[in-house]
Amino acid sequence: MKTPKIRIITEKEQQIAAEILTAFMFTKDMNDVMRVWDEIFKSYELYRDPFTECPCSAQEYTKNKAEQQKQLMHELYGHCDGLED
Repeated sequence: MKTPKIRIITEKEQQIAAEILTAFMFTKDMNDVMRVWDEIFKSYELYRDPFTECPCSAQEYTKNKAEQQKQLMHELYGHCDGLED
């Protein structure tokens, strides 16, 4: 049986996780959850992945947005002019 790899968490990661969990602890309804969600996105400069809507970095967003546009061009027109790598 394989032993699970233990991930070492930095103090900064612990602080970020604590901040996020604390923010969600005091939500009372879905409007509060969405407000906190948006505040966290803004404070950590996160983006919504165009495919999954999950949080992602600016680099991931740029890469995935270009891929999404390519796929859309292929769906609509059968080819992708101007967006090829």
